[in-house]
Amino acid sequence: MVCLIQMLACLHGGFGLFLGSNNNNNNNKPNSTFDDVTRKAAALTNHMRANAHSGVILCNVDVVFCCLPQDHHQLRYESFTGFYIMAKTFEHVKAAIQSLHKNTTSEEKVNFYNSWAENYDQDVVVLEYRAPSVAANTVSSHFSGDRDAAVVLDVACGTGEVARQMKSHGFGHFVGIDGSEAMLKVARESGLYQELKQCMMGEEPLPAQWVFSSSLSADSFDVVVITGALCAGHVPFVVVRELCRSTKPGGYVCMTTENDDCNVDYKADLERELKQLEEEGLWNCIEATEVENWERALADQEDGYISGAVYLYKKRQQ
Repeated sequence: MVCLIQMLACLHGGFGLFLGSNNNNNNNKPNSTFDDVTRKAAALTNHMRANAHSGVILCNVDVVFCCLPQDHHQLRYESFTGFYIMAKTFEHVKAAIQSLHKNTTSEEKVNFYNSWAENYDQDVVVLEYRAPSVAANTVSSHFSGDRDAAVVLDVACGTGEVARQMKSHGFGHFVGIDGSEAMLKVARESGLYQELKQCMMGEEPLPAQWVFSSSLSADSFDVVVITGALCAGHVPFVVVRELCRSTKPGGYVCMTTENDDCNVDYKADLERELKQLEEEGLWNCIEATEVENWERALADQEDGYISGAVYLYKKRQQ
């Protein structure tokens, strides 16, 4: 336990504080800070227990909570129940991500994501980033086929959050691509993917063949999902044509983008391209929804939350 505490305290360069009630009969009452922490963390604890997690780092606003499993309650030979709190402020994450926008070449961006991979999952929780869950919910609400047999291509898969979200909706087969080998390493360790490949969308084509299934080609995916990458400075919007090609007739392509000030022109270009493919008879728009509170605003001139958008298209039968 002491090792766990020390490890968590060192993460992200933050500081750690264990607040709890001493179960020995010394009449010590929990202080108001702990009462506030436990109240805010109750919902998170229930979520963790429901999903059979233990020791998972979760976040509420600027404070990350790590619920200590009940069967590991010894700390310095005294019995405690409580939460380990680790400071990882939004401003800390914001500064790190803003540095990404200073990178101009593909190599610089990949290097950034390689360095970010270890802390990525915790940081996007601090950002309250909703794209993976919104995309998974959108696909789930329209997909009527055999989810366990369906093959999902996760484009710009990162550490695997989209696959985690879609698995909770019953999908069982995932392959993924990403430009960052470090991100792919984390995704590989999740055990969610049948196969993962490094690929720079917009600079090279999607892989034509996949080892885990000899029958799986570049145009046979039941669902293709891309979240987070369709925005200014990342993947060019014209890749949506290739995403359409990679989907089997009757399959779905789910895409997201954001509505911050830096992405206005890109979003307009993206939506024109989506409409162009529909006019060419390649797919039909099933859903295009603006979503509030997409993530916390990162630009200095923006406050609160930005909105985002999710698009779901169904490839036409040939």
